[in-house]
Amino acid sequence: MASSPNNPDGVPLTEKRRIAIANHLNQDHLEDMLACVKAQEGADWVEQVRIISLDTAGINLEVSGSERVHPLRLDFPVPVMGVLAFKRTLGTMITESRAKLGWE
Repeated sequence: MASSPNNPDGVPLTEKRRIAIANHLNQDHLEDMLACVKAQEGADWVEQVRIISLDTAGINLEVSGSERVHPLRLDFPVPVMGVLAFKRTLGTMITESRAKLGWE
């Protein structure tokens, strides 16, 4: 999934790739997503996060805690058109969120 001069954002975020990325995030990065929710949305009550879907503009989540379950959307600062752009954007959001919360 290397970038090229013609497509620095990487391969397009097709539906199949978006589903695979959502599954990967649900399996391996829930703490990172929790950090984004707590830091960016100020949702201190949230204890669990589940990725429902994602698109070029953001991620749709289901968040729960304190006997509540709510849908939540995390918007990207700018739309991401490819896999590499998605990875860069989400990586920055996670790094900034964890730093804001004081999480290592």
